[in-house]
Amino acid sequence: MPDPVDSLMSPVVQYGFAGFCVILLALLVWIVRVGVKMVHEVTRVVDNNTATIDKVNATVERHENNAFQRAKETLDAVHDLREKLLARPCLVKHK
Repeated sequence: MPDPVDSLMSPVVQYGFAGFCVILLALLVWIVRVGVKMVHEVTRVVDNNTATIDKVNATVERHENNAFQRAKETLDAVHDLREKLLARPCLVKHK
C-alpha cells in the first residue's frame, strides 16, 4: 500500500498545485486590474457630475440673486410711489 505522504510529494501533484497557484494568481491580477479600471471610471464620472452640479448651483444662485434684487427694486418703487401719492393733496371733498 502506497504511503499517503509519498503520493502528496510526487512531482506530478506538486506541479499540479504549482500550476493551480499560477492560475489563481493570474486571476487575482486580472480582478485587481479590472477593479482599478472601474475605480478610475467611477472617479471620472463623479468628477463630471460634481462639475455639473456646481454649474447648476451657480446658475440657480445667480438667478436667485437676480430675482431677489428685482423684488427689492420693485418693493422700493412701490414704496416711493406710495410716498408720492401720500404727499399729493386730496382732491375729493368730504361732505
